[in-house]
Amino acid sequence: MAGSENGISSHDALFQWAKNQAGYLSEEIELSKDQEKGFCIRAKSNSVISAGSLIARCPITATLSVLNALDAPGFSCHGTVFPAKFLELNCFTIQCFLLMDQYHFGSKSYWYPFFQTLSPPSEVGEFTPFQRQDLEWLDGTNLASALQNRLDDWRTDFDLGLALLRKLNFQRAIDGVYTWDMFRWAAMVFSSRGFSSAVLMETHAADIARPYGRDRPEHRALLGVFEQTFAVLVPVLDMLNYRPVSRVVWHANANHVGLQILEDLQPGQEVCNNYGPKDNDQLILGYGFAIPSNPFDSFAVSVFVPAGSPLATVYDQRREHAKGTTSSVQSSGKEHLYQIFNPSHPTSKPATNLHRSVFSDDLLDAILILSANTSELQSRTFETHRSFLDPHPNERFGRLMANAFTQLQLECQAKVRNLQIHDPSNKGKLPINQMQRYANINRQSQLRIVITAVEACKYCLDIARGLRSVSIPDQSTVSPELYEFLKRAPPTITHGELFNFDSVVKQFWPALAQPLKMIAEIFDVAHRKVHFGSAAARQSLIDRLALMIVVYLTRACHGSADTQSRARWWIQSMTKWYPTDSTELCSPTEDFVKHLELVMNADTEQALAAYAEIGDWVAKQNHEDWDEPWWDPEKLCWAWNVVEEEGVQIPNGPYLLYIPQLDEATTNSHAGP
Repeated sequence: MAGSENGISSHDALFQWAKNQAGYLSEEIELSKDQEKGFCIRAKSNSVISAGSLIARCPITATLSVLNALDAPGFSCHGTVFPAKFLELNCFTIQCFLLMDQYHFGSKSYWYPFFQTLSPPSEVGEFTPFQRQDLEWLDGTNLASALQNRLDDWRTDFDLGLALLRKLNFQRAIDGVYTWDMFRWAAMVFSSRGFSSAVLMETHAADIARPYGRDRPEHRALLGVFEQTFAVLVPVLDMLNYRPVSRVVWHANANHVGLQILEDLQPGQEVCNNYGPKDNDQLILGYGFAIPSNPFDSFAVSVFVPAGSPLATVYDQRREHAKGTTSSVQSSGKEHLYQIFNPSHPTSKPATNLHRSVFSDDLLDAILILSANTSELQSRTFETHRSFLDPHPNERFGRLMANAFTQLQLECQAKVRNLQIHDPSNKGKLPINQMQRYANINRQSQLRIVITAVEACKYCLDIARGLRSVSIPDQSTVSPELYEFLKRAPPTITHGELFNFDSVVKQFWPALAQPLKMIAEIFDVAHRKVHFGSAAARQSLIDRLALMIVVYLTRACHGSADTQSRARWWIQSMTKWYPTDSTELCSPTEDFVKHLELVMNADTEQALAAYAEIGDWVAKQNHEDWDEPWWDPEKLCWAWNVVEEEGVQIPNGPYLLYIPQLDEATTNSHAGP
């Protein structure tokens, strides 16, 4: 990125130096200074530059990279001769020490005219590109940790490189020429101005240098370098600022790297480069700026993969399957970063349903595995190459998808709170410099992404609860971002498959609405008398106990003519997935008995009446020999476990029971991706 303040004369000297090295600059461009961007290149005020024009060309000999430190043919080291052992370090470390060394040479350096246009090391702060006063504008964002991680990596590279050079008795290292401040400056120069090594791959010099590592022992450090990606400084061309839609193409021939425009430039229009798809995190860290409404912005979320967990098992199996291939597979015992997209993100646009538009496939895959209950995990065929997003027809998916939405909603709500709590704007502060403004642009973009993700999860869960239609909503009822998603990628979760206590009673057991409601109230009153954590936790327990009674009754009366076919099919499926003779499922735990006794020992007039009414009804409907009283502890325990496994806890809402639609349940194709 252009931004040096060293004066027009130093840039003119750079242009002349480049021409002297057999470089090329179009006669139709000129140097310009922008208050915000610094120095840049524009079309002259009297020139229209036609599409297809070559703007500038830099000779390979003028570039600066690790290849110079390795003294590869065509890439001279220009006096910096590091010990061979040092050249075995990573490319980034080597070239940063090379840049420091050449900068130390001052006017004797081959690249001196180029260095004169760069900000000096004294102007690079500890937290470059930010100053310490700017850091609060990063708090809560992905950028804060990314900045610290980068500094930690740089510090490790510097310490290792310096220690090795001193051990090898390299005099300038012993004399203190290389400092941490200088290294940060060099690292930032490569980060902000460097191009990918791909610009050199097709050059004649690269073709000559490739076999040297193999054929000549003195150049063995070249072995494998061309298979890596490293940064390359390309003087003059690195002055071009970024515009995400700029139409340009890079050309590499035998001895030069050049830039050609693919669109007309009007008089005074800036000549811009296109760095490729980069979000604002990358632009700020790499180049020191951000752009509003960046289509490549996404929000990174981390998921820890506990060793021994189902997710770790799947990842381990996939990694074993991927051996000998180029596939990248996550590892257990580590945190992995996944993405949430904005509506304009290129990865989001091809998706044909809402959840795969908003969330990356690898994130959905991980959350689905973490959200799966025992029977869902057992129903999956663990093919190592297949994502959980691609179920076979005989695999269960509806509750799993709904539960994944609840987990994603909780995660995103936490991210929203974190971004808002740390936002200096909420403390009455305003950005006072350009980097703070860029940081704020980035924060607001991340905030919009995660708020939209929360809204998308709620939207899908409302459909599953029967509170929303599956059709595209009126534009005024959702955010503009969610509407953009929905226009091209509708939700595929099935309508009306999640039930709270009231809705399941109304749907399947309306004749018992009054006594069941009374039992739910008994649960509530009983648990108000004891300390049981937060109000939300107590309510969740009450919801689950009430739903337990519904499951219990459905099992007791599944053969009755009064039982709807959907409920009958569902309870038969539950007895298949959760065997009624399972000791594990039917043996009441001490904790379960404690909660059960609280409600079943209620001896109020209302409680006794409700129990009696339900008991009489069960006696008329059931076709089995039920013990007295009608609430058999083992069967209630089985029902409780079904509710635990087949339920979904809505964030800040009720605990719901998943009962698939009959038509989709019978074909096993509900709520697929």
